[in-house]
Amino acid sequence: MSSEGDDVPPGFIIEDEEIIADFIVEAGEFLQQLDQDLIALEQAPEDLELLNGIFRAAHTIKGNASFLGFAKLTRFTHQTENVLDKLRSGEMSMNPEIMDLVLESVDVMKALMDNLRDESQVDIEPTLQKLEKCLKGELAPPVFEAKVADVISSADFGDEMDEIIEDFKVEAGELIESLDQDLLSLEQAPDNLDLLNQIFRPVHTIKGNASFLGFDKLTRFTHQLENLLDQLRSGDKQATPDIIDVILTSVDLMKTLMQNLQNEAAIDTDPMIAKIQACLNGESESAVVPPISRVAPAPEKKAETPKAEPAPVAATIPEAPSPRVEAVAPTPAKPKPAAAPAAKKKDPEEATIRVDVERLDALMNLAGELVIAKNRLQQFTSLFEERFSENELTESLMLTTSVINFITGQFQEAVMKTRMLPIRKVFSRVPRMVRDLARDTRKQVNLIMEGEDTELDKSVIEHIGDPLVHIIRNAVDHGLETPEERRKSGKSPEGTVFLSAYSEGNYIVIEIKDDGKGMDPHKIFKKAVEKGLASSEDSLRLSELEMLDFIFAPGFSTAETISNISGRGVGMNVVKENILKLDGLVEIDSRVGEGSTFRIQLPLTMAIVPALLVKLRDYTYAIPLNNVVETLVVQPSEIYSIDQKQVLHLRDRFVSLVSLSQILSLPDTPDEGQKRYVIIVGVGEQRIGLLVDQLLGQEEVVIKTLGEFFDDVDLIAGATIMGDGSVVLILDIGHILQRLSRKTLYVS
Repeated sequence: MSSEGDDVPPGFIIEDEEIIADFIVEAGEFLQQLDQDLIALEQAPEDLELLNGIFRAAHTIKGNASFLGFAKLTRFTHQTENVLDKLRSGEMSMNPEIMDLVLESVDVMKALMDNLRDESQVDIEPTLQKLEKCLKGELAPPVFEAKVADVISSADFGDEMDEIIEDFKVEAGELIESLDQDLLSLEQAPDNLDLLNQIFRPVHTIKGNASFLGFDKLTRFTHQLENLLDQLRSGDKQATPDIIDVILTSVDLMKTLMQNLQNEAAIDTDPMIAKIQACLNGESESAVVPPISRVAPAPEKKAETPKAEPAPVAATIPEAPSPRVEAVAPTPAKPKPAAAPAAKKKDPEEATIRVDVERLDALMNLAGELVIAKNRLQQFTSLFEERFSENELTESLMLTTSVINFITGQFQEAVMKTRMLPIRKVFSRVPRMVRDLARDTRKQVNLIMEGEDTELDKSVIEHIGDPLVHIIRNAVDHGLETPEERRKSGKSPEGTVFLSAYSEGNYIVIEIKDDGKGMDPHKIFKKAVEKGLASSEDSLRLSELEMLDFIFAPGFSTAETISNISGRGVGMNVVKENILKLDGLVEIDSRVGEGSTFRIQLPLTMAIVPALLVKLRDYTYAIPLNNVVETLVVQPSEIYSIDQKQVLHLRDRFVSLVSLSQILSLPDTPDEGQKRYVIIVGVGEQRIGLLVDQLLGQEEVVIKTLGEFFDDVDLIAGATIMGDGSVVLILDIGHILQRLSRKTLYVS
């Protein structure tokens, strides 16, 4: 096989400590596995799948060492790889002498890993000489002729090969995910060698692994793309917009190939290979475009939620002939506490551990059960205190309960943190999307992203991506004007979309702002009337913010024409539905001529939430606190009647009052002139007062799903178990507000 040890110039070492730490962890895992696999191979020397796994580990270590510039480790693992390659190709067979040599080579690789920064401390020559003799056939005569291709093409892959392929899919998916953003950054700095190496590395790794696994079409395609990237690294070619376009489209095709690994023949790669070849031949390369200055710093943040100033990495498309996008992917600096003088640096191999997601889910479920048990113990302790306040054991019981409450809270928080993921995974999809949208709409767009390290529960991260994409697509397509329109209104020809995430109490807030034309609430209301979503008389009762809320109505759209981007009136309704399912809120603020802001508020986790417990006749219900605006105690004289509807005058507006009994189709409690308890709940700008019999207080509740049988019950979000063992239903305020008509919701 050909050598791949010259990917990085001699003496060139990547200085990114995070990349090196990842390499140390990954290589350590591979080397640990090699010892076990080699011992197993000694018992089954003709196990080709096992041999392929051993080769793959050595090949990966060699490729990564080459990229990072560790020349000695690269040279040594390359020779070890050559021996393993001859074994798996059948040119030589495993015997005790070769097994001893390979095990010795693994030991040398471990020593090199322990001395990465000073490879000269490890003498590799004696073992290298043995490897060279082995390759010459002095230790191992050729015996069997089986090849990896025989295993790959065999009908019986085997469980181990299936597992290897799944690992490849996961790894390749993560590598491809980083490419879009890095390529956009490359447009801003086409001569950035570090960035080019960072882009080259995943393509090179995918090619090598695809070759090993026998995915020929993916191998050939990524090899062509690798050649183009290599010419950019060497300086033979410049990263012009045309070439970046070809590479981005190639990455899309790589994603398609990854999704159809077992049916590569169905994917036509020839047209894209022809475009890559044209770039290699200089047939489609445009003139070199000088770098364009960076986007302006992010606007000042709110005083109550200070965040680190982003350090943008910009990717730019020139104004002519195509629109411009600047995608800013900040990496805010995190303040770190000063280390003690004698503190020992943590070993990267001990810093992380891989855990199956199902185990984390099981742990989260146990944490929920513990919270339920804690609540029950708390209730029991309160009863014990009431009945036996003078008993000497009461104080001990109360103290023990207090300690358990504290430990349970700490345990719950620790478990939640294990499920937290940075929102970067969602944000990383945005720059590429904005770039393509800007080209399609002939607009110039600056994208500023901030707060990518903000963490959310895994379950929330998995479902927020699509709503976010819908809002940003609308911001570019509907919100931002064309360069000509912006010039006429005295604006810069470049529009700006600002995407940020930050913590606010027990919630995460995501904001999407644009400096476009904004939304006219009266125009939106007029459209709503035309579509039968409101009547003209409602204009007297609705505020402008409430009029804006019609954009979330099913089938609503202000687009004059339907395009492949938007205009069918589906997206924004789906946005709100998905956010409501996450127990979140979405609010709009828009100014004509100035732009729009969408503010999404999400809970940190969907498993355990603080709730307000209320009493209704003989039943208890829980209302998530993030939907509760305020609670009131009102006298009958404070409740008015307008259009035969009960309303409450609350500061500068009238708020409709609805009995919770009426909503849940329960017999209503007769009004006997007594004071009433009102809970003002809201989603976005919608507000309504719920009349209940009694407020029982706040409590953390564990949300349990009701199962498929109750899927159609949209007014209930789930259930929880109380301290006394009773089951309490959790109300879905978002769907309750949707169920009620707008005439009921707003009176102003």
